[in-house]
Amino acid sequence: MLLLINKPVYPLYLWFLAPSALLPSLLTMLSMPAYWLIARLAKRAPDLARKGLVLAGLLDTVAISFVLGQASGAEFFLFACMLLASLCFYRDETLASRLSVVAIFCVFAVLHGRYGSGLGQIMPDDAANLFKLNLLGAAALIAFMALRFPRSARRPRVRS
Repeated sequence: MLLLINKPVYPLYLWFLAPSALLPSLLTMLSMPAYWLIARLAKRAPDLARKGLVLAGLLDTVAISFVLGQASGAEFFLFACMLLASLCFYRDETLASRLSVVAIFCVFAVLHGRYGSGLGQIMPDDAANLFKLNLLGAAALIAFMALRFPRSARRPRVRS
């Protein structure tokens, strides 16, 4: 829900902090339906929703990194994706968690430095502001997850 709520607000941040990045940033809202679907799935199919959230976060981060370019620092959110992959799986899903973390790290290692300049002409000062915003945003998301979602020892009981 946090990501779903943030999606329409993100371009507003950029309008204020990095105006030349506003138009490309509007493309970042294309992932909103995926997060909406995951939120809807959470009650009916929590296992699928948890796995879908990790995958959506990975794909969304990579797409945004290509849209905004390497200088934007959007790829920092891949570190949040790795933490999410380590936190949202239960202890009996350790293999899935570890494979997810390794896969996300491999995506980071392969794509780092290859995002290019993005889809729009972002001014150097705006790119610097965008980098700072994304670095701070990724760090804040990591801190939020680390404080809010410690790994549970076992699955919650399902009431019938």
